[in-house]
Amino acid sequence: MYLPPGRLLAGRPSPSQLPPATPQLSQSQPSQSQLPLGLAPTGDFDHARERVYRDALDKWDALTPRNAIWLLGGKVWFPEAAQSDFAPGFLAPTAWATSQFCQRLGIPAPYFKRCPPRLQDVQFNHWIQHARADREGARAREEWDEPLTPEEEDDPLVLGRPGGNGPAQVPADGETENGTAERWLLRAKGDALRGVLSARYARLDNDCLLDCLARVLPPGFAVDWFSLTDESLHLRLVDARAPRQVLPGDDLMVGLHVGNSEVGRRAVTVDALVYRLVCQNGLIRLVKGKSLLHRRHLYLSAPRFQEALHGAVLGALDAAAGFLDQLQAATRTPVPDVAAVLEMLGKQEALSRSFLEAVEQSMRCEPASQQETVWGLVNGLTQAAQRLPADDRYQVETLAGRLIESGLPKVTPPRPASPRSARPPAVPIGNGSPAPSGGPVAPVPLPQPSAYGTRLGNGQAAQSESASAQGGSHAN
Repeated sequence: MYLPPGRLLAGRPSPSQLPPATPQLSQSQPSQSQLPLGLAPTGDFDHARERVYRDALDKWDALTPRNAIWLLGGKVWFPEAAQSDFAPGFLAPTAWATSQFCQRLGIPAPYFKRCPPRLQDVQFNHWIQHARADREGARAREEWDEPLTPEEEDDPLVLGRPGGNGPAQVPADGETENGTAERWLLRAKGDALRGVLSARYARLDNDCLLDCLARVLPPGFAVDWFSLTDESLHLRLVDARAPRQVLPGDDLMVGLHVGNSEVGRRAVTVDALVYRLVCQNGLIRLVKGKSLLHRRHLYLSAPRFQEALHGAVLGALDAAAGFLDQLQAATRTPVPDVAAVLEMLGKQEALSRSFLEAVEQSMRCEPASQQETVWGLVNGLTQAAQRLPADDRYQVETLAGRLIESGLPKVTPPRPASPRSARPPAVPIGNGSPAPSGGPVAPVPLPQPSAYGTRLGNGQAAQSESASAQGGSHAN
């Protein structure tokens, strides 16, 4: 069944209603974009929405039985693909989509990606027909497939299924509750397959999210960072009207960070943000260890989602403002051993050596008085994170906020090396051989010179080495 891209709210503009593309927002640019929008308070959010609208123009979805999908020459075919206005009948799966269908079929994704296309076809076409629900690893580990948390079970946003009153029952792979064939939601963009999802997936797309946000965003906010990729959206909005200084000439601003994925990469989140103007660092604060809004892509109600989003936006601004005092205290909190703390963070958070080196380099760019403080450390992390992919950058900025909130990891000092057990020196006996533990022994006769031996300049030295060797052999 062919589906248009999913929306909670109506009103998406048609292509003819969109304004002409500006150079920054041209469709010819790569899908990942960080627009140089600056901090001018007018037009930025509209530019981000325009980019999202244009990105959505050639997106389409299909809900199709699993056993009707085939892989031919490394490309995916299913009946709806031939009916689409966008695709020629065969879709090239992205790396993310490939990982998703491998998970759902229980095929190790690294192995599958190393196979030549002919072998990929054989593997895919076999398991998509024969994979069973009880096969280990057949269920995809996706964010909507996990059981509901107690908070979500009581959350009016989570409706379970259309027309239902509670959490959805998870069907077995290969069939639904009523025994019909399992269906997959295939999400495409033009002739690319971008997502392979469960039929229970609730589509909350980026354009819908920004429409909801436009209704609740207070005036005066500017876009600081905007990243749109095939897998995720990140949008950072700051209030530039009331900066606060933690150090002379070092302004901080409060704001919020909005994240989403249309293909199951991440949940919808709204977080509190503190933005540092001098270096464009962002630091994310989790409240009680959680985002202020964290909604997995289960069935959602548009009015209730709008209400929850409004509350999260206001809560994010309050939480960010309450974070400024802790950041000011961080400028006065020393880090006794920066190298040891970074090494511990690398182990705990699986940070690469090259990234930690970038953090150290960024810390050296801080004022001399801050290079060994918690303030310098978290800014080193967030500065180095700007070079990472968007989802990784978000994780590091969340880590930086956690360090301010909860403190640095405890560094265990290395244990001193235990001294070797002291043994009394051997006492030479007779010809210089050490006495074995059983007591003195008779003198050992000196060996005759060997024809293959090396002539030594000191006969006594030769005697001592030979005697020691013989004595050791005798003692054993």
